[in-house]
Amino acid sequence: MEVKTIFQNIQNILKKLKKASPPESDDLWLHELFECNLLSTIMEDYVALCFVPSSEPSASSQKRSLKHPPLPNLAGFCRYLKTDVDTLVKVGKKHPTEYGRIMAILEDEALNSDTSATLITSYMKKRLNYEKLSEDSSPSPSTTVTFEHDIFSDGE
Repeated sequence: MEVKTIFQNIQNILKKLKKASPPESDDLWLHELFECNLLSTIMEDYVALCFVPSSEPSASSQKRSLKHPPLPNLAGFCRYLKTDVDTLVKVGKKHPTEYGRIMAILEDEALNSDTSATLITSYMKKRLNYEKLSEDSSPSPSTTVTFEHDIFSDGE
């Protein structure tokens, strides 16, 4: 199946889910995608689409052709879904397994890209919350380890 056909099928599914959502809950369609474990599949399609050359020349595609292929990222994925980053993160926190899969895909793409290490580090800290993860896993500064065993008394 062609990437364009896959893209059209996904866009049709998204339109149907958005139409089925009541107006007071604009993110219900996003919850549905998370609950059905479809968002990581859609992410894989988005990533594949990032590496397909565009048939329509535009200013941004001309810039990209001079540099590296575009780096799949959270903002681009939200643009693809026609939602915003805050909404995706908010709904994603209620579905940690599927959200984790999405973040793993983005991490893998970033680490395996030709993008500079400085940009990747900044992106992972700011957008994928790696700075917060490393702070959370570090021991508390008030933790103290005390050994109450006298090594000199051994063997007496």
